[in-house]
Amino acid sequence: MDFLMMPEGWDAQAVVEVQTAADVMSWISLAWVVGFALVALALTVFATCVVRRRAFWCPGAGREVEVEFEDRGLLGFRRHDVLTCSAFEHPGEVTCGRGCLHDEGRVPMPFDPPYHIRRA
Repeated sequence: MDFLMMPEGWDAQAVVEVQTAADVMSWISLAWVVGFALVALALTVFATCVVRRRAFWCPGAGREVEVEFEDRGLLGFRRHDVLTCSAFEHPGEVTCGRGCLHDEGRVPMPFDPPYHIRRA
């Protein structure tokens, strides 16, 4: 048995108009949610910024240096930059070829704990 259930006193045309308005509002709500998610994703890609400090042997300077690296973007799509380097008189003015941005351009230093470890 197939029949249309409507509130009392409503004709079929009024029910169709209300259903159409509800459908339009639901599609608009879905569009807002998808738009918000896309904007949030775009901001995450461009606004994620991490500053890391590393110490290593720099072959170009011929000594141990401390460098602050800036990473922007999502993992796998990061852009790297050197903010400061202790090899220069003014650490913020980095004028070398920035070979330390790549793994082959820096030699890790051996771990030296900052405190003495006593063994019992």
